[in-house]
Amino acid sequence: MASYTVLCLVSCLVAGAFADLPANYQNLLAVEKQNLLWQNVQSDPHDLNNLPSEGVGSLLLNAIKPPYLLPAFSHISDEMIEGRRKIFHTYGSVAKGRLEFFSNSTFTGIFESGTRDVLIRPSVALLKDDNFIPGLGVKVLIDGSPSVNFHTLFSLDGQGDNRDFFENAMSNVIPDTENPVLIAVTKVFQSALYLLSANWMNRPENPNNMPLYEHASIRADGSPVEKGKVVAPWKIDFVPNKSLSWDPATNKDFRWHFTHDVPSGSVLYDVVLFRTQDSVGQHVGRLISTSPFVASLYGDERLYLQHANNRWCST
Repeated sequence: MASYTVLCLVSCLVAGAFADLPANYQNLLAVEKQNLLWQNVQSDPHDLNNLPSEGVGSLLLNAIKPPYLLPAFSHISDEMIEGRRKIFHTYGSVAKGRLEFFSNSTFTGIFESGTRDVLIRPSVALLKDDNFIPGLGVKVLIDGSPSVNFHTLFSLDGQGDNRDFFENAMSNVIPDTENPVLIAVTKVFQSALYLLSANWMNRPENPNNMPLYEHASIRADGSPVEKGKVVAPWKIDFVPNKSLSWDPATNKDFRWHFTHDVPSGSVLYDVVLFRTQDSVGQHVGRLISTSPFVASLYGDERLYLQHANNRWCST
């Protein structure tokens, strides 16, 4: 308990070095928001030879209750609520990037042909030696409007002792777990979804399906897609660039690898979209880094990727 208190005090003192986002932040252009967030990400990088690895501890694990989880869906911001911490995916690395959609994309909103300014955050669910559980977060900045975010995983059950981050595709729709502990956690998340809205269309179907309807409802310039004309994919797959893979038996932290082995300008993932649950995927884009990856206090404790609220529907 004492060590956790000291950690919180240190975090609060260091957090004072971060630049406050301006009052008109949400009204800025996407690239301006990207640059402001990136300045903060770079402001206090971790020592790659002494990376933080302390878990959230029983204090926060006891907070995994529906009311505590609700702000992950309802808080509209690119920064965490002060005093909150990421219970899962606590540690990650962040880079600036661009999300490109090709001319063959038939989807609306941010999925329309063109380039989006983004922040990319690879992370792991928990830092465990016996099971590597990678996840990929992508924050899509939008002119004059709040961001939309992708939360993707390969599987809740992870990759076992394979520590290659680029081993598997990441998706917003993942299979159910058979792990009893994770089943219990999933049920808590499901209960949190019921608190979002009495209207079933205004909450995700389940915790293993982070819907994309909101992403398809707004364009990169902040203009809304007309009602009745939204074409949202059921699923997005980020398919890894295998040339970036590293030794699956590495004893190095994944954050070390992202900084040393993934240079700016790397094509990280191909983007494949599925119109419906039964559709064949369409290769419609790619995710590219436009800076080095940085592991930092701001990226771990302040940068926030809001979860989507609106359930997917076909029209």
